[in-house]
Amino acid sequence: YSQAGERLREFNIPGNVSGSFLGVAEIFAGNNALCANDNLITGYVGRYMFPDESQTQHQASYAFAVDLKANKLIEVNHSAKSPYVSHSFHQFILKDGEDFVYVDRGDCLPFRSFRVSKMCGTSWTKNPDTYTGISGLVETEYKRGNSFRIKGAYGDNHTYSQLGGIVKTDSGYMLAGTYQNTTTDTAPSSANVFVQLFETDSLSAQKEIYFTNYTDSAQSLNELTATANNPKILSINSNKVAVAYMLSNAAKNSEEMHIVFADGSGKLLENKTVALASGGSNLPRYGNVYYSSQNDSIVWFGIVNGKLIMNSVSLTEKAESTTGEITTVDAETTTAKPETTTAEPEATTAKPEA
Repeated sequence: YSQAGERLREFNIPGNVSGSFLGVAEIFAGNNALCANDNLITGYVGRYMFPDESQTQHQASYAFAVDLKANKLIEVNHSAKSPYVSHSFHQFILKDGEDFVYVDRGDCLPFRSFRVSKMCGTSWTKNPDTYTGISGLVETEYKRGNSFRIKGAYGDNHTYSQLGGIVKTDSGYMLAGTYQNTTTDTAPSSANVFVQLFETDSLSAQKEIYFTNYTDSAQSLNELTATANNPKILSINSNKVAVAYMLSNAAKNSEEMHIVFADGSGKLLENKTVALASGGSNLPRYGNVYYSSQNDSIVWFGIVNGKLIMNSVSLTEKAESTTGEITTVDAETTTAKPETTTAEPEATTAKPEA
């Protein structure tokens, strides 16, 4: 699309694409992450595969890239040479110069963990003469690392965690999320906000750092009085990050927004409580949140009563959010229509691969 909302062209990826490992039968149990540079656009999705020989459909992530100049799909030997996790319930992409960093929240292969993968430099297109769209495969420079191990059984869809994204700081790649860390068993308990640093070249992980210490436990998630949800990490500069999250009291059906500030090594600087504006929306579980350096504020979008709402929180003024209804993309050309779909529940019937 152009900036005015004019449709320019489209690119379709076949469901049985040869480098995808059992194909893409359906986008399922994940979110759609997209990122681009001047040469390509890359995406990362959760999908159901086509049935295997035993007629079992597995769920996993799928990474792809399209050469923008040639308008061709770039294919690789998928699970060995590009990002891949089974099962993956949340996907994220960070652009780092010419590199792309991919993150999964997975319950199965290769581990129960947050998986960090990196396509280095021009690795999606490093051998442009060796591929011809969907008829050839590309060898890539591919690296990967893993967070702490998530509790629970191998292949259990419940990961007791949420992914908040990843940013680059002077100390490395900093991943953020929430995790029910106060107990080793799988009974309902409070989730806390953490960050974990990964070395930018080897992707080796340091010990995770927790910013909160909620310690409630209950018979069900609906009875918890304090748990952190919907974490989002934002880069303020190369040595400062903000992690926004919702503090939920399910027993009272209430939520409040918090923003944690830390330096690039994970040292806690400040924790603010934000007064949410009436008529606004909470931080999204899977949607994007943006940092505006021009206004020193964080911004996100949500659907409220069928209307697209922009929410904004200033990081320098009084900690309260403001909202505004978004009615047009371009006042002279296009009226924006809000989406009405809802997120799929996390629990799935996906089965681990043999």
